[in-house]
This record gives sequence, C-alpha cells and structure tokens, in this order.
Amino acid sequence: GVRGILISLKRKIYLLDRNLILTKIINNSKRIDKIFLCAKTTLIDGELCFNLIIENYEYLIYDLICHCGDWRISTWDLKSRINASKYIIKKLDYFFCKFSIQLKKKDIFKINEIQNLFYRIVENNFSIDRIYINYRKKNNLICNKNDGVIFAPNKIFYISKFPFITFKWKYENGNSIDFIIKKHLKRKNKKKTIFRRLWLYSGTGNINQFKFKNIKKINYNSILKIFYLNKNENKVGEYLFNKKTSDWCFIKNRKDKKNANSIKVVINTLEIMNECFFKNELIDNLFKICLRTKRG
Repeated sequence: GVRGILISLKRKIYLLDRNLILTKIINNSKRIDKIFLCAKTTLIDGELCFNLIIENYEYLIYDLICHCGDWRISTWDLKSRINASKYIIKKLDYFFCKFSIQLKKKDIFKINEIQNLFYRIVENNFSIDRIYINYRKKNNLICNKNDGVIFAPNKIFYISKFPFITFKWKYENGNSIDFIIKKHLKRKNKKKTIFRRLWLYSGTGNINQFKFKNIKKINYNSILKIFYLNKNENKVGEYLFNKKTSDWCFIKNRKDKKNANSIKVVINTLEIMNECFFKNELIDNLFKICLRTKRG
C-alpha cells in the first residue's frame, strides 16, 4: 500500500503522500457538508491498499489526527482514536465508493490475542507471500499482503508516535532497507558500463556511501556489493539483505519516497536482522509476558 494522510478541508478531500504531494479526490461537493456536518479540517492517517479478493481499493485508517478542527482528539489513547474513526467511515464511505475506494479502520489486537492474529495470516506454499484475511467480517472483508506485525503502546498521543516507541516484527528475511540508487560510469575497453551502489543520508543531510566495515558492532565485513543498473537514476530502492550469501537483493523502486533510510535506521534494522526470532518464539515470549503481568 501507499501511506498517506487523508485531508478533508472546505468541501474538498485530498490525499497527502510521503513526497508531500496533494492529490485531490473529491472537489466542491455540497452534500459533504450536509452529511459530514462539518466543513472544518479533518486529518486521517492511513494507507491506500488494494483488496486481493474483491479487487478494489481500500483506505485503511491507522490513526485519527484531527476531527472537525478539534486537535484534542490526537491526545486520546490509540484505541479511542481508532474507534472514533467509525463515525467518519459511516459519513464519508458513500462518496469514496464512487471512486472505487472503501474506507476501513485497521484491526487492533491485544498482546494475549497474538495467536488469533497469526491464525488470520495465511501463508502461500507456492510463494513467499502471506495474506491477512479477517474472517469475522462478511461484508467488509480485509485481504491484503502482510509482511509483519506492529507493536505499539495504547496510551500514547499521536504526536508521540516515534520509531523508538513502536516495534515492527517481520518474518525471516523480511527486513528491508531503503537506499539511494545512483549512477556510476566506468570506462573499460572504450565501453561505458553502468554500475549501481547503495547510498543513504547521513545525519548532516549529505549523501554518503555506506560502508559496513566501519561499524564494529556488527560482524558484517564489506557486505556492500555492486549491482548492474538499467534505468534508475538517483531514486530510492528497497533492498533485502540475505545473511546466507551476504548479498543485497533489489526488491522494488520506492516511488513513494524521496529520502533513503538514515544511518540510525540502517544500524537498528541490521541489529534486528541479526537477532531475528521466529513466529513461534514471538508467540511463546508474549504469552510468558502476559502471564507474568497477571501474576504481578
């Protein structure tokens, strides 16, 4: 899916993506004011996805930032903000259906329901894809590809949602890093050969080539490789690191991003990959944590 903020402002509805580009979805609809009962600003954080069963676009609501000009809703706990989005779905779903887009709120599970969550994630034996299916919903079925599970505390403000607070667990070989793709020309026998290297942004805002041999904490020595490049130029690409072969595998172009991952994100991701644990270990550890909490 494509992450974006849905903005309702003065009878117009926009979608703001990561590149800060506004895309107008609905324009000058007077019925919005009558049914939505408010012409003030409403901001919704979510992701535009594609349902694999009904073959239709869906906007999954992750969080509610502002409702009818009231920013105090961002200070509620996460569960209350998600439940408040039901009102918006009820009022605006009719207009989005005209554009073949359905509004849906994301599913939230408690820690002790982790096994029920993984029960809804179906693994394809013929590929590496994992599909999340909410079986309890008959008319509003959610069916999208799943690459992991996000853990977040419930009692936090929206403005406090930093990467250090939330934790995203991914399957084995599922953690990827976004690098900048740059062109490099090399002359050999009077022929031009185009190579590709991995680049990222440093803390000063400059673009530097990333060399893992400078990091003493991780025992990956010179795992930076050179790949052939066909068309890309100064774009962001998503790469997956294979620990068995110590190679970076190109997955796809990130057209929704302009900036690559920072040095902190790269190091943290590599440490997570190095300490990766499997699904059964995750379920077992969470059950033990819940048991300790109940016992005090």
